[in-house]
Amino acid sequence: MNGNDVALIDNDFIQQLAGLNYEDEKWLKMLSAMFVGLGCKAGIHELVYDNEMMDDGAPARAKGRIHFLCDNQVVEIMPLDEIKNNILKKKYYEMVFKEIYKEFHGDVIEIDIFNDWKKKCSLGEIHSLTMCASEGYGIFLSDDHGSKKIAEVINARFVHGEKAIKVYDRKEAVDKLQQNDIVHIPKHERKMIKRKN
Repeated sequence: MNGNDVALIDNDFIQQLAGLNYEDEKWLKMLSAMFVGLGCKAGIHELVYDNEMMDDGAPARAKGRIHFLCDNQVVEIMPLDEIKNNILKKKYYEMVFKEIYKEFHGDVIEIDIFNDWKKKCSLGEIHSLTMCASEGYGIFLSDDHGSKKIAEVINARFVHGEKAIKVYDRKEAVDKLQQNDIVHIPKHERKMIKRKN
């Protein structure tokens, strides 16, 4: 997957969807239709998947549902290998990531950003939005208010014009679905997607 038609998904966004009380097959069909309706392929940054979604503290049901999405190829885990194995991409990724981290935290990150993790400092959002900038992915799905601020800075400094990253929370994603009018998602499912668990 690459290009402007890819949407990376944040942990908070997927956790809300994974918590919906809806039969698995219908849930899968609904989310598949949502991504088609947004005109995108859905992906999850591999470090976000490993360190947040599959973290020991993550709800078991959510883990199972996220696996279900991946097993059914509705969502793809986006590996870092292509970035890490390309010197120019790796340097660019590091530059964007470190500059954004410093902008929002006021200090330099002291870990190996490709292998280590630090909780409670928006690493998931920063990693995902950095991958969007690096790979040209056009959409980030996140319910975290900080994601929009991070995207604004990345768009202003690194990505411009048509390549600007758009951030949608669940309500905005549903509004965009209705605007695009590519697939029909029933009203009760649209409400379900927007609802806070």
